[in-house]
Amino acid sequence: MKLLRLCALVAAGGLFAAAPSFAQLTPTGTYEEELKLYEEFMMRPALFIRTRGMVRFAKTHELKALEVFMKRYQKPETPEDHVRYLVAGICGEELNQEATVEGWKGWMKRYADSPDSWLWYWGLRVQGETEGSAPIAELALNRKLDVFLRGAAIESITARQDRPALMDLIPKLLGYEPQTPGEGTRKRGKKEKGEKGLALMVILESCAAGLIPCKGEIGNQAFTDAAMAVIEQLDEKKLPYRSKLVVARALAKTFDVEDLFLSAQPWKNILTGKTNAAQQDASGEGGTRTRDAQKGGVSESRFMGIAGTGTRIAFVIDMSDSMLAPLSKEEKEQLKRPQTGSTRRGPVTGETRKEPEEDKKPAKPDPLDPSNLPWDKIDSRFEAARESLKLALRGLNSKTQFCVIFFGTDAAPLINGKGFMPASPGNIGLVIQQLDKITGGAKTGARPFGTLRGNTNVHGGLLEAFRATTRAKIPAHEHVAPGGFLDGADTIFLLSDGAPSWDNFPAQDKREKDVNTGDPETGERAPDQDILNYYGPYAQFEHLTRDLVRMNLFRKAQIHCIGIGEADPQLLRRIAEIGGGEFRSISK
Repeated sequence: MKLLRLCALVAAGGLFAAAPSFAQLTPTGTYEEELKLYEEFMMRPALFIRTRGMVRFAKTHELKALEVFMKRYQKPETPEDHVRYLVAGICGEELNQEATVEGWKGWMKRYADSPDSWLWYWGLRVQGETEGSAPIAELALNRKLDVFLRGAAIESITARQDRPALMDLIPKLLGYEPQTPGEGTRKRGKKEKGEKGLALMVILESCAAGLIPCKGEIGNQAFTDAAMAVIEQLDEKKLPYRSKLVVARALAKTFDVEDLFLSAQPWKNILTGKTNAAQQDASGEGGTRTRDAQKGGVSESRFMGIAGTGTRIAFVIDMSDSMLAPLSKEEKEQLKRPQTGSTRRGPVTGETRKEPEEDKKPAKPDPLDPSNLPWDKIDSRFEAARESLKLALRGLNSKTQFCVIFFGTDAAPLINGKGFMPASPGNIGLVIQQLDKITGGAKTGARPFGTLRGNTNVHGGLLEAFRATTRAKIPAHEHVAPGGFLDGADTIFLLSDGAPSWDNFPAQDKREKDVNTGDPETGERAPDQDILNYYGPYAQFEHLTRDLVRMNLFRKAQIHCIGIGEADPQLLRRIAEIGGGEFRSISK
């Protein structure tokens, strides 16, 4: 059974795991002593150990420590991009005192490219706590600034939940002129003032997300103006379907409704309290139609009881050895249920809804109903995942694109070199064929049910999902790569059966005194060894979830999580929360 652990490792001679204490993360010496210890940590081969050193040194909360981290950010070691992400996030969480604000300002000024938006997100959050949102809003409005830095400014205000600042900023960003007293209409700004292309996607989607913490202001004029500024963008002819979907998801959370309307009028009706009118417009009775959305490949996919809607759907499936564990009777019964309590409906494009006609003939078994799977032949977690995945793929709209990513010790697409593919019968058949070829390996003492692909690299699987596109794989900086917005995932299903026990950055290093040797999957102890193969930092809850916030800060993919067996519900709930999706637990 996989247990939640602080760390997992592999020894040079076999599989081993560890559970270090938090004691070594707490500074106990003077600043000079801690600096010396930090420098020793930075010489270590394992990124896991170096990250522990960063966390401990940042916890000194010394301004001088921030200066040390700035130098590290300037000249990061391998892996350069993730060292920078870790430095920015750890400093943002620990070195956020008022005395550090000027240091953060200087740091951000020196690094003003798109990938540095993660640094700006944290720096502007620190600045905002001391100076308020006004200077941050000015940056968001500055069109000479990189659009992702502007987006980071919006997201930092949203993270601080500064409602007045958000409601004031959103209309300005979207060129919307609020209602003037005595006038009965609202006017949009001039067309030449509007954002275009990728800039519009980033700014609009961040503005839509900014409405969610303002939902307590519904009914106030400032909220109405901000919401109207976002809503009216839905009728822009050149707005990509992906942005319509992201905006609709944000509006649904803001107004706590089920349907995802892709045109403006239904949301205007909801905003003004005309809920029935919104439903009529959605069904076509009010004349509101969104033809662009109908061309967008709308597909309501269902996987293991969770419904999701999108045009590019990534299925990220756990293939760790423990997925060969047998299903309990209770787990089978839960998996047979067609859906969970999730009631969020997919996009409404304007087509009239038709009630199904009564069929006098006996109803045929629904091939997409999970209760109709051959459960008498499904014994393991992996077999349940495979058959459920087949079911989900067969139910996809032909215009939808999909990819399947497996993760064990490593993470990769099921079909090498393939990102998102059209959900054509041929492609679905090819994937099903590849799924059916997968068999478990031999049983061992440590793996009593057999072997698949080793450990549980959740971070690696999610990273692959955010780097997958309809074209070439994104090599780095997936949070700001244009291809991710134009051709990347808008919906992700993550299935896992245990706590993370690996990531993409393992390295051999000497054993720390507080590290116990054992199996990363089971936690079973083994005799301590001098040299171990450490996993990287992303097998730990705080670093994994923080980096997922980075990946999805602008991408706004909806992430649904399914946990089975010993899956960590706290982690999967947090991942679903970051992705604005649903979480389902299937357990004994």
